[in-house]
Amino acid sequence: MRQAGGLAAAGLIALHKMSQRLEEDHKNAALLADQLRQCSFIARVTNATNMVYFDLAQDAKVPATELTAKLREKGVLIGGIRKSTFRMVTHYYISEKDIHATVAAFKEVLG
Repeated sequence: MRQAGGLAAAGLIALHKMSQRLEEDHKNAALLADQLRQCSFIARVTNATNMVYFDLAQDAKVPATELTAKLREKGVLIGGIRKSTFRMVTHYYISEKDIHATVAAFKEVLG
């Protein structure tokens, strides 16, 4: 493979640099989960690593089918798992400031 060096370089960066900052991703995910737990429009929140899963409350102002589009307009990307269960992931480019902006977007859309 001609591009094997590029793939190897990405792997080396992941092993040597990114693995050392996983704690920050997990801390940001825990902060996001804690902030979402305080919102009345969220029924259930779980997180164990850098992933946060949540269920939208049945009486939420915006239906689950429209939530991803409305949040995308605010610059927040979420993934749908099932009908009203969603997933968000923290990573290298997500800061604590971004977490607060995300929660503010949720409150604006669903509050």
